[in-house]
Amino acid sequence: MIIIGVALLKRTHIAIALSFQSFLASGMSINALYRQNIAYIMGAVLLIVPGMLSDMAGFLVLFYAFYLQTIGTISPKTNLKSNKGSDDVIDAEIISNDAIDHDRNGHNSL
Repeated sequence: MIIIGVALLKRTHIAIALSFQSFLASGMSINALYRQNIAYIMGAVLLIVPGMLSDMAGFLVLFYAFYLQTIGTISPKTNLKSNKGSDDVIDAEIISNDAIDHDRNGHNSL
């Protein structure tokens, strides 16, 4: 596992460049880019640390980095058009004179 961890650390610059490229292409947030790169580095370091528990944790962290690289960057298409009307239009309601009821004194009663 140490050999794999060292090989991953040697290729860190490639992994960071690829994640930055997917950041630019997919519109991933800068926070997700940061988490992905930190997870990759932490996973590689955990593989170098001797012990079975650290190796399992390293694989889990690397899986999380892989998840952020592939599945986590896919976001649903959002409609960028707002349903808000034009600012030049005034919303009004037109009431015809026939619809207004007058009481005995001639006052309008709606």
